[in-house]
Amino acid sequence: MEPSLQTNQPADQRVDRSIFNADNNFIYAWQQMMATSPKGEIQILDDLVITNCGISIPFFNTVFTSSQRIVTEQDITVAKDYFSKINKSFQFCVHEPWSVQSRDLFKEQGFVLETVLPGMTFPDDRELPVNNDVLSVIQPSTEDELSQYITLVCEAYELPEWLARQILNTDFIAQPNVHLYLALVEGIPVSTSMLVNTPEVAGIYWVATGKASRKKGYGELVTWHAVREALQQGYSNVILQASAMGQPIYQRMGFENICRYELWNYDVG
Repeated sequence: MEPSLQTNQPADQRVDRSIFNADNNFIYAWQQMMATSPKGEIQILDDLVITNCGISIPFFNTVFTSSQRIVTEQDITVAKDYFSKINKSFQFCVHEPWSVQSRDLFKEQGFVLETVLPGMTFPDDRELPVNNDVLSVIQPSTEDELSQYITLVCEAYELPEWLARQILNTDFIAQPNVHLYLALVEGIPVSTSMLVNTPEVAGIYWVATGKASRKKGYGELVTWHAVREALQQGYSNVILQASAMGQPIYQRMGFENICRYELWNYDVG
C-alpha cells in the first residue's frame, strides 16, 4: 500500500470523500518534495502541516490544515511564529468552503490572495481517447533525461534550475509511488508530467510544455499518458490542481471541478 498522510475527519462534518482524498494526495506530495529536499523541512504542529523549502519562496513554503475546517487565528499565529524565526515568506493553502469563511481573517492578518487553483478529478466512467502515439513517453532514468525534464519544468514554471533540482531531487523521485514522465517528439523533449500515488488516488503534477512546443496538444497528451498510467496501476480516482492555462484543457479532457484551493501569501518582511 502506498504511504498516506493521516488526516482527521471531524465527526460532526460530512466530508466529501473525493476532496478529502485529493487533500491527502496534495499534502503528501508537497510534504515529500520538501522533506527530501536538501534544505527542506516538515513540521506537523497539531493538525497543521508546514512545508519549508529552505528559501523565501511562498509557493513552496506552504501551510495546510490536515482536517476539514476553517483557519483560525491560532493557526496563523503558529505559522507566523515558525516562519518569522527563519525569516521566510509563506502561504496558507485552504479550499472551499473553508476558504470563504477564512478570507476576512487572512486579510486582517496581512495576507494577500496570490492565486486560486481549481481542484479537479477525472471521473472513472469517462472513456479514454485512442492513443495515437504522437508522443514517445519515457520515465527519466539517466542524468541527461532528468536534466531534460527539469529544463522543461523550469521553462514552463519560470523556476531557476537550482531550485527545480532541489525540489525534484533524487531522493524524492526515487520513491516507488512517484513517477516522472518525459514526452518526446522525434527525440526532442517537449512535455512533462508526474504521478504521485497515495492509497486512494493518483495525483498529477508538474505538467509542463516547453515554449517552442506549445499549442500543439502535447501537454494534453502527456496528461492523458499520466491518466492511463494511473488507471493501469489500479487507481480509479485521478486528481490534479489546475493552473489558469491548464484548466480549459483539463475540462475538455473531462476533468471535473471538486473545489477551489486558495493560496494566501504572507510576507515576513
